Amino acid sequence: MQVRAAKTPGRYADGNGLHLVVDPSGAKRWVLRTIVQGVRRDIGLGGVTLVSLAEARDKAAAMRKIARDGGDPLADRRRAAQRMPTFAEAASHVHEARKAGWKNSKHVAQWLTTLKTYAFPIFGERP
Repeated sequence: MQVRAAKTPGRYADGNGLHLVVDPSGAKRWVLRTIVQGVRRDIGLGGVTLVSLAEARDKAAAMRKIARDGGDPLADRRRAAQRMPTFAEAASHVHEARKAGWKNSKHVAQWLTTLKTYAFPIFGERP
């Protein structure tokens, strides 16, 4: 498969359920299409700039084996996402840890207020 040559948007099969997906924007990513617990799933393996064809094939083989054995290859990702704190939670923890070192109590209040005003509304709930 010539990954660099694929320019037209669409799905390009590599074999065994591994596909190169080219978006209209030109972005390219690896996707594994497989059956997980009786349901067809498309599992993202990463963009071509981060994941080589050989790595995508290795990841796909490992995920197919988990699915074939009756497991859910996405379970680890879901568990990791559940454990990761949101930006707002992480910022609050940092604020608590550092506020003792700040000399001015006004600065302590301003630091968190600035985040609440500008950052939290945009990406406060993101992990």
